[in-house]
Amino acid sequence: MKIKLYLTIALFTTCIANISAQLETSSDLSTLELLEILLGEGIQANTLTFTGEPLQQGSFSAINTNLGLNSGIMLSTGEIHDAAGPNDGNSTSTAYNGSGDSDLDNILSGYIPSFDAAVIEFNFVPQFNTLLLDYVFASEEYPEFVCSEFNDVFAFMLSGPKPDGGIYNKYNVAMIPGTTLPVAINTINPGIATGSACTGSTGSLEYSDLYVDNSGGTSIEYDGFTVPLQMTAPVIAGETYTIKIAIADVGDGVFDSAVFLVGNSFKSVQITDIKDVEHLNTFNIQPNPSNGQFVINAEFEVTQTATIQIINTLGQEIYQSKNTKKHFTEQIDIDLPIGTYFVVIRTEKGRAAQKIVVSKYTIH
Repeated sequence: MKIKLYLTIALFTTCIANISAQLETSSDLSTLELLEILLGEGIQANTLTFTGEPLQQGSFSAINTNLGLNSGIMLSTGEIHDAAGPNDGNSTSTAYNGSGDSDLDNILSGYIPSFDAAVIEFNFVPQFNTLLLDYVFASEEYPEFVCSEFNDVFAFMLSGPKPDGGIYNKYNVAMIPGTTLPVAINTINPGIATGSACTGSTGSLEYSDLYVDNSGGTSIEYDGFTVPLQMTAPVIAGETYTIKIAIADVGDGVFDSAVFLVGNSFKSVQITDIKDVEHLNTFNIQPNPSNGQFVINAEFEVTQTATIQIINTLGQEIYQSKNTKKHFTEQIDIDLPIGTYFVVIRTEKGRAAQKIVVSKYTIH
């Protein structure tokens, strides 16, 4: 295997500076091991099913690589071991001639068949009202097949009751944050089209800042991948849901793609908009979603001493300011990973909180 070769080289060259870290993979985990690695706080689940070839699933360690993740599990349309760097080819493939997935075919509207699907699926009960999952999508289809029919597909398909009524029926929640665009080669890419398929509701060239060009990379084989992304989905605490995480080749069984899922990041947290501050007339955040640059506006009936905080979903404070004013206009410009955060205003008379979605990295 590639990984054994690179580990051996590293052991015998420790005296040489600047040795690049390598992606490490371990294949054919039991379904219980996959579930244990993936699950985080606030989730109850007992069993998981996997569909695909044994070498299409497993664990990964990417510490100090340019993937932007540390460790977790991965699914691939080929062998997961082929993901190890360097990026010395643009068509790495293991074609199993395997079947695709009918639900992924439905996402593709049935026009183009899928191949070599790798799928995990399990039932779970969230303890809180919002699901989170951190991930990266990678592919050998980049950049040659951007906006083509070879738009390898993956999805996080959620089923269960919606908080506002109705039912999720295998609804894809792997979206570009703050949009209804599915994460795919034809939506997150270098911004240069090689075909004509990036139109309508499923394609875009506007999110190149979410794309990592891995040409000549030393750690990862895939030609390109997304920056770390975070899935968010509202749910009802205590209800039973099903999630199906699936990836497949499209149009043919070559040029592999993969999805990396961060360990212990599939979790539920409590996210609530609270507006119970006395004398608070207005409280808004613009733009929302943002790229880490946004303005907080708050208007009180009378002058107040207020603390403004930005808090992540772990409850960690990442920004604070305090002023005595009637009208607050706070300009925020900080580097934040993509995901959901809370802007909190505190006074002696109460607390107000609103969500802010960061969908793009700040570029200074």
